[in-house]
Amino acid sequence: MKNDMLKHFATIILMVTGALAAYYTTVYGIRLTVNEKADRATVDQIDRRLVTIETILRTDIAHQADVIEMRAAIDNRLTRIETLLESR
Repeated sequence: MKNDMLKHFATIILMVTGALAAYYTTVYGIRLTVNEKADRATVDQIDRRLVTIETILRTDIAHQADVIEMRAAIDNRLTRIETLLESR
């Protein structure tokens, strides 16, 4: 009788441990997916901005000072993004 109770207790502990492991694995997977999507969104946003800059440059609307200022702003932003990604 004592053996049966120990077996049932061990079975319950194993079931709870398995359920917790599955839960934490699922949550971790969801977090990874969200981070990947956020990174992709950031890259897409940068791509769109670069296309805009190229369009401005092709139409000769921008002056050299404007281009230098935009380049500095982009360099600063990319540096901040790299710092954020490295800190993860």
